[in-house]
Amino acid sequence: MLCCVLVHFGSCIHSGHSAEILWACHVAATALGLGCVIGNHTLGGIGAFCLLVGTPLWALDILCGAPLAFTSIFTHAGGFGVAVVFLQSEVPSGLWWKTTLGLAGLQLVTRCITPVELNINAAFEIYASVAPWFPNYLSYLLSLLGGTLLVFYVLERNLWRIRPRRWPLAGQPFRDPNHNDPHHDSPQPVPGDVLFDRQNGE
Repeated sequence: MLCCVLVHFGSCIHSGHSAEILWACHVAATALGLGCVIGNHTLGGIGAFCLLVGTPLWALDILCGAPLAFTSIFTHAGGFGVAVVFLQSEVPSGLWWKTTLGLAGLQLVTRCITPVELNINAAFEIYASVAPWFPNYLSYLLSLLGGTLLVFYVLERNLWRIRPRRWPLAGQPFRDPNHNDPHHDSPQPVPGDVLFDRQNGE
């Protein structure tokens, strides 16, 4: 993942578009790659959440006529695949608000150090395609943050749907991941049960 990111960043710098490194999906791919390398599930999870939501939006933008940089395919489509695999492992809770907070911070940084005319991450003005829906930039910004917060919350609540069911090893009881009571790891024998009768010499 990090190799794909570095190749794309090199392409951006070589073409004189170094500011585009700060697009949210590029930063998310970097976070996901670093999270995989150093074993930080929070950092990787934040990057994965951003890519799961951002990659379809990027694809829609391309279909609507936005220019396509060949190397960005690896950071977006490749990053999306890595994100799905990454989220099948154990990830910490609270990623929904941490990811939203990270995006808000990224937008602030983008506003401080990138050119206004590029409007990276909608840091300066409303995108033209949705401008008629909002009376001013503040309403757009609040709607954007509120919407992403809701989407990430729903995503985290339904994260178990993309995880394969984990079967126990031979001789081990099945553990329900949503049930932490050790007394209910396996069915309890009752009188009349064959196993119960054998254990009690009956």
